[in-house]
Amino acid sequence: MLFGIVINEQGYKVAFVCVDERDNILHYTLKENEQLIKDDWQIANAMGKPHWTGTEWEDEEPPEQIDICPSHTLDDLVADANETRSRLDTVENVILDLLLKN
Repeated sequence: MLFGIVINEQGYKVAFVCVDERDNILHYTLKENEQLIKDDWQIANAMGKPHWTGTEWEDEEPPEQIDICPSHTLDDLVADANETRSRLDTVENVILDLLLKN
């Protein structure tokens, strides 16, 4: 199975589609002035607002950067880890008590 991007007349992504070995689009019917682009679909699919220039994809609205690591200090992370460990210890003790009673 192959993949592609359907674009409108202005070159903007309309749909992400599956394509068979003969370039037949599965589960989608092209509308007037739409076309299938199979080049670098992975790049376009990761863009905020992909636009096909005729030779390549450009992102007209890049996604916002996500801060994957908030500005926690090492002390904050250690405190969180200690709190988590304490909660796990409590859960383990409750489980052990239940097991020993039966």
